Parts: sequence; C-alpha cells; structure tokens
Amino acid sequence: SDHNGRNLKTKHDISVSIELSDVSLSLSMLMAMDLDLLGSLKMGSMMEVNKILSCLLTAAHAASITEFDVTVGTISNFAVDGFQSNEVQNAANDSTRLILEKYGTKIISSIPKFFDSTVRTLINKWMEYNIKGLPGGGCLSSPLDSVGSGFVDLRDLLWTATMAQDFGGSGLSQYGNLFRVVVGFVRDIFKVNEFTGLSGLNDAVVAPLTLLNSKEAGTVYQTSDLFNGGTQVKVGALNADVHFRAYDAKIENLDTIGSPLQLFGGVRGEPYELNNTMTFGVGESPLTFSSKLLLSLNGDDDFQINNEMDLRLELFDANAILGTMAKISESRLFGFPLRDIFNLHCWLATIPAPALDSRGVRSRGSEATASLSNLDAHIGQLMMKAQCNNCSSPRMSELTDLLSDPATQKETTDVANALLNYVTQLMGGNFIQVQIDRLLNDAARKCPHNPAFDPDAAPVSYEAFESPDSSYSMSYLVLLSGLVIAAIIVVSLVFLFIRFIVQRRHKKWVQTLPPHQLKKLACQQKWETVQEDQLNHTTISMFRSKQ
Repeated sequence: SDHNGRNLKTKHDISVSIELSDVSLSLSMLMAMDLDLLGSLKMGSMMEVNKILSCLLTAAHAASITEFDVTVGTISNFAVDGFQSNEVQNAANDSTRLILEKYGTKIISSIPKFFDSTVRTLINKWMEYNIKGLPGGGCLSSPLDSVGSGFVDLRDLLWTATMAQDFGGSGLSQYGNLFRVVVGFVRDIFKVNEFTGLSGLNDAVVAPLTLLNSKEAGTVYQTSDLFNGGTQVKVGALNADVHFRAYDAKIENLDTIGSPLQLFGGVRGEPYELNNTMTFGVGESPLTFSSKLLLSLNGDDDFQINNEMDLRLELFDANAILGTMAKISESRLFGFPLRDIFNLHCWLATIPAPALDSRGVRSRGSEATASLSNLDAHIGQLMMKAQCNNCSSPRMSELTDLLSDPATQKETTDVANALLNYVTQLMGGNFIQVQIDRLLNDAARKCPHNPAFDPDAAPVSYEAFESPDSSYSMSYLVLLSGLVIAAIIVVSLVFLFIRFIVQRRHKKWVQTLPPHQLKKLACQQKWETVQEDQLNHTTISMFRSKQ
C-alpha cells in the first residue's frame, strides 16, 4: 500500500501469443542405451509422467543432441493481452508492434543459432546430469513405498482426486498420474460431439482400420463363407437333403459409434469394478449386417428346390454394456519391469490367479480376481429386409415380403432383444468365468518375470466333467444369432415345402377321379374359395391385428 493506505496489489492474467509460419525443425541425437538396465526399470518408478524421461536416461551410457536446427519464415500477430488498464494494454500493443517492426528480421535470423547453441546445450546438460548423477538418478523415488500389498483401487489409479473421492476412493493419488493421463487421452479420442452425437473414435480409429479392409470407411467385407453345411430332413411326407449357405457378408456403418458412450466408468463404492458402454447405429445411418443366403432341398420324385435371397439387418441404437471386475496386485503392478511392457501375459499376471481343481474350475473358498460383473446388449430398433433373387419355392416371395413388412418391426426387434438376452446370459455365466480363471493361471506361466514362469510350459489339460458335456465353443457363440435366424427361415420353408408336396400329390390323385366326382369337387372348392375371399375382405389376421 502507498502512504495514503491504498492497496496497490493487483492481479492480472496475462496471455502472450505469437504466430509463426513456415517453421522447419531438424533434430539429430546420439544415444547409447544399456538394454539390460533399461529392461530392468520398474513401472513404479515411472508412475509420474514428469519422471519418465529422467528415469529412462538412467539406463543410458551417453545421450546428446548433435543437431537442433529450427528455422522460421515469418513472425506475425505478436500480442500481450490481459491487462485491466486500457492505458497499459495500449502500451503493450504499441510495444509488441514496435518490436516486430524494428527487430522482427533479427529475431528470425537469430532463431537457428539460439536453438542450435543455447537450447541444445541446456538439453544436453540436463541429460548429462541425469546420466551421471546419483546411482538410479530419476528412478530413486518410487510410489511403492506409499502403497501396501493389497489390490489397486482403480478409482485412484484412473481418475482425478476429486472424482476418486466422489466414488469412494481415497483421493490421495498414491499411484501417480501416468494411467490417469493415458485414460484422459483415450477419453479425448472417444469424446462425443454434442451436435451429431457421434464419437471421435469413428474418425480416429474405425475409419482408418476399415479403409484398409474395404477401401470404404465404416465397411467390412467377409469374402469367405460364414456358414456352409447341410443335413437330411424327414418331416411327414418330406424326405430331403437340405443344404444351407451364408456368404458375401458385409457390415456397414461401423463408424456410427456415439452416445451413450462411456469408458472406464466407475461404480460407486466398488474399488475394482469398471463400467463400459458403447452404442452403434447412432444418427440416421444404422449399423447394417447383410449377407446372401442359399437354401436348397433335394428329395425323391425329382424333387429339387433352390432359394437364393438377400438378407439385410439394420440396427438403430444398438447398445452394449460391459462391466468388469479386476483385482490388480499393487506389488506386481509397481514391480512390473519395462522389458515385458508389450507382453500381454505379464499384464494379465498382475491379477493373482485363483486356485483351480483338477477340472480347471475355481476351488471352493477361492475368490474370483477377475470377472464380467455385468454384460448386457439391447437394440433400439431392428429393420429386416429380405429379397428373393432366384427362388423356386412356392410363395417364397410372400415370406420375404412378410419379413420386410414395416408393420413387423416391433415384433422383430423384440425377438432380437430376447435372443441377445439369451446370448449375454450364456456368455456371462459360468462358462466365461471358467475361461477367465484358466487364462489367469496360464498367464503366470507365460510371463518371463513371474516366479511361476516356465519357458517349456505345455498346454494344461484338465479332467473331463462327469456330467454330459454342455460347453459351447466360441464359434457357436459367434454364429448363434445367424443360425437362429436361419433356423426360423428354414422352419418356415419346411412348412411351405410340405404344403407344396401335398398339393402335388393331391393333383395326381385328382387326375384319377371320374368326371362326375371332379365336377362335384370343383363346385365345393369354388364355394370354399368364395367364403375365404369374403372373410379376407371383412376381417384381418390375428398377426396383423393391433389388438
């Protein structure tokens, strides 16, 4: 304050901005690393992002920048903003303008020398200090000293201190900020555009990957057969060889991922659980599955039918929810050596494996350390479109029209959701849990730095269950949806084919009747036809009824 008692302290938020154009950077570096020492560095020493580089340099015998060439074409719009006083702001604007006018050319010409001498020297001195400093250098301090021998609290590992506290975590950030920064980067990629409702993942990941497969963003082609097989069917008068084939499959609009979308979401009060939600078919473009289907029947009496059709499924707002539980050992995570950072088995081995019995099932009293805590899927709206390309079956076109009828969309969606519910219950049951438990046990034997590592480990064989084998293969789970839909179509066709055979044999029988019986039968059929037409015009079927 001055002699009059006035407070002269003021606070200004000042921002400095400058525009550089035609910037060119050339950097050459010499580095000699001790690969054994580098590989032995522990994850716990690098849990803080600002310690990673200094920690890595402790494994270097020598490191220096030999060339650091930076050139700038022009400098413009140099400004210092944020002063509360207009007089001071105007003075700052005049000063920056005069600096550019009088010294702009000299500044541009001095930039290469400044970076190649001053900046390069400072960086080299800093690297030399970390290399030749105390043993261990930047890797001396480790969060290992501040954590226990329990499991990692995922809330404190992945989220900010405030969010972690809101969900029941300690909020102490005892695991550093490395994983928090990585998760933040991933969330920025997945961020949903508030205007379109679509995620940035579509442009950053989905579009480039699908372009490699099909040269079309968001589209994937399957050139080989999805399914190709046959069997013999005996139903009533029908005795035929049935062959079914699904081919030329295509998935379109994979780049329609959007809201609701959540990654690494927490469960309040649960330190080891995460919720993940992803939605496909957001907006006007639905997630689309299409394939060609071929159904052929060959029976007696030169009976041969071939039906080739296009089936297309359009899914709007198809939502999948995956909840996971993982108990990661604190000591194993922080003691993770850098040499195995790309070994998936070692990451799985950070989760202690439960004890298994001779059948590969978790023993009684042994708790699960990893599981699917929640698995659910739902389709907002499903549209089915079917079209006959070459169908020899009677009334096959009526079946495809019925499948494509917009009035049946609600029923089709309900059936699809019921099927999804069955599949998710199957995958979220004991079968998947057993596979997870076995996977964790195998991971320890395949991780080089794990005490249980066995380089010559053979696949573990477990005793067979005494009860009948009711396990399902992964291929069954993948093809289940398609096979159920195909089964519905096959059953419908079977009834049509039986009717066709009955009509064919009826025609042969009619040809053996005398004229007076034929006339009587014709009159009776005509009367029945009139009655059916009258019913069709005055009533509607129960299937199409709104009640």
